[in-house]
Amino acid sequence: MLPVLHPGNSALPAPAGAVREPEPPPPVQWCPTGAAGVENWCAARSPAPTADGPVLGFGPADWALPAVLHAHASGRPFAWFDDEASLVEATRHSTGPVTVCAAPGLLSRNVQDALTAAVSFTVPHEAMAAIAFPARPLSYLTARTLPILTRVVAAHHRRSPDRDRSALGLFPDKMIGVAEDDSLTFITGDDLTAAAVRQAPEPDLLMMWGHSREDLFNLGRDGVCGRSFEFLDARADARVPTCASAGSCVKQGEVVPINRLGAGAVVLGGCNVLRLGGTGLFAPEFSLAFSALEDSASVVVTASGVVIGSPAEFVLLHRLLRGGNSVGESTRLLNAMLPFLGPDSPSYQVLGEGERTLFTPAPETGTSSTQVLEDHTRAEFRGVCAEYVTVEVPHFDPGLQVRFTDDSPQRPQLYFGVVPNVDGSATVHLIGPSRLADATFTVSVSTSRAGTDAIAAVQAATTTLQAYGKLLRGYHPKIKSREPEWRSTQTYLIRQASQAGYDVSACSETDRRAVATAAEIHAVDRALCQHYVERTASARAFTFHEQCLFEDGTFTVTRHAVADACPYCGDEVMHRTVESSVVAEARRVVGICRTCGTIWDRPQHLPAPLLLTDPVLRPAVAQAVGLELRNPLDRRIRGWAGLTVRRARQFGYVTEPSVAEVVLAPGEREVVEFSLSTTESVPTDAEFLRAYFSSELSLTVAQRTIWTAPPQGLVERPASDLSHHW
Repeated sequence: MLPVLHPGNSALPAPAGAVREPEPPPPVQWCPTGAAGVENWCAARSPAPTADGPVLGFGPADWALPAVLHAHASGRPFAWFDDEASLVEATRHSTGPVTVCAAPGLLSRNVQDALTAAVSFTVPHEAMAAIAFPARPLSYLTARTLPILTRVVAAHHRRSPDRDRSALGLFPDKMIGVAEDDSLTFITGDDLTAAAVRQAPEPDLLMMWGHSREDLFNLGRDGVCGRSFEFLDARADARVPTCASAGSCVKQGEVVPINRLGAGAVVLGGCNVLRLGGTGLFAPEFSLAFSALEDSASVVVTASGVVIGSPAEFVLLHRLLRGGNSVGESTRLLNAMLPFLGPDSPSYQVLGEGERTLFTPAPETGTSSTQVLEDHTRAEFRGVCAEYVTVEVPHFDPGLQVRFTDDSPQRPQLYFGVVPNVDGSATVHLIGPSRLADATFTVSVSTSRAGTDAIAAVQAATTTLQAYGKLLRGYHPKIKSREPEWRSTQTYLIRQASQAGYDVSACSETDRRAVATAAEIHAVDRALCQHYVERTASARAFTFHEQCLFEDGTFTVTRHAVADACPYCGDEVMHRTVESSVVAEARRVVGICRTCGTIWDRPQHLPAPLLLTDPVLRPAVAQAVGLELRNPLDRRIRGWAGLTVRRARQFGYVTEPSVAEVVLAPGEREVVEFSLSTTESVPTDAEFLRAYFSSELSLTVAQRTIWTAPPQGLVERPASDLSHHW
């Protein structure tokens, strides 16, 4: 048994399984008898087999005694320094997990930041340049007082040979991925009261996730309290909560002291629970984290600052612990995942000794295979039984997401976390709410964000409808019934896209729903394009920007200017900007050449299209016409292009195809080819050739003047030749 300092006048309960040293005169000072006890214990026992990772510390020599005891019992290298600079330098040059021992007042934020940097690395990516990712676990072997610290060391080694079998979860709010199994019992919602906590079996692992402050974890009207066994100081200037200064608690119900729950390890997902280095709001005698170490706990995992909270934090950490990782390694992995899970930053710390494994997982079975392809990594798992599985990705990227590659109803519920590696690769952890049992599934890991282009298409369409809805509903009546559904889908997709950062099913469902809705919009774009073509061919008056100005009435001309030279005749092109009074981003640019009459009418975000053709059309001869379109956006756009001549029905102009599908990658330029012909009976005349591009319900119009001429004296040209377009 390990020697433990336990002053006779202390209010601490007698430690279990430890030798009680003779009572020293001062209540909280390590006396020579205590030092001799450590020295005698170490001298009487050979060091344990050497383990990886040092025990390091600095400060007063008496605080080194529990560290010496711990290192000797663990078989780990030990070093003690006079100042923090030497400690940080030794940490930087060490290998394996690092345990730092010092009085809590010496572990300032600056020291903590320096130690974190010493065990961390950065990744060569602009978006992540300011974030340090932990490469090794880091634990702070410290306590409120030296006697408590010796009890922490004793509790660690007393429990180390065993593997904990029971966990109790306290969740005031709804938690995703919470599933009771053979080790986890949880109390949640209205059932979570102080009485229910007291009646629950004593847990080996206590996990609490909810609203808190340093001294109190909320259980509705009740609470879990951080008041120390030893608190006696009620001075007027002491930093104490109202229970010490006014005699009453801020909670109306019952509070249960955390040091009476008997947990061997505590995980707290709350705000500001661990305050090291004199940064606390209250004295350490009221800290949930420090007080948890006074009874039987040897390690506490909690955040040092405000926790916004990612919905997946608990399920990821719990399953990492169940998978046989030490507390320190599980915390390291969670901290590495946090920047990609949503609003939280890596802020969880280990108080006590993190080199403790709480669970021994059952043997893993099943098969897996991984293929690294050009733009994604494909991983297949068959009959897998495991706490979780991993996929190794050769190149880390902060945008990595995971999606199922099939719609099998047998696929499990999976959450994922991405951990960057020092060598530039990444490890993706796939974790379920419970142990995977005979699970078969295939996933794809890539940088393709869930539903990216399709979501953007839906958003663009709903924005367009907000500006042009009155006109578009007149052109295509079914839009009126579909519009509410598209808007609802847009909201759903935005929410799902956020969840897709950690939920494999959400990623896959976002893809499916976004693609399906974008396909509906794409089909309506085709119908609209066909409408514009047929309206022009029938000689009905149609100029889109004029429809905006006079039919809709919510647009106004806000600017006139002279643009570049006309691409057809070289003269100046007059520009006017037409803006929506309802939707600020809905602007149209109308270009009119003052010489040849060329017109384009386009949304501001798309460049002016070009009609590429010989302006002289031979009757009864098919002639090639190209419509040049460009995509300046950072996403793919899809749409439909159509071409016709004004009064085409009257004079027999025929265009093949009637409309053509167009898909443009970011930055891509494409010439959509059509064939235009007419009959021998068409009169010699000038006419307007018009092209339309309807994409995500937004219309682009191009117009060019062409001439029909008698066949005499014209040079024969191939129908596909567009080199002579002006």
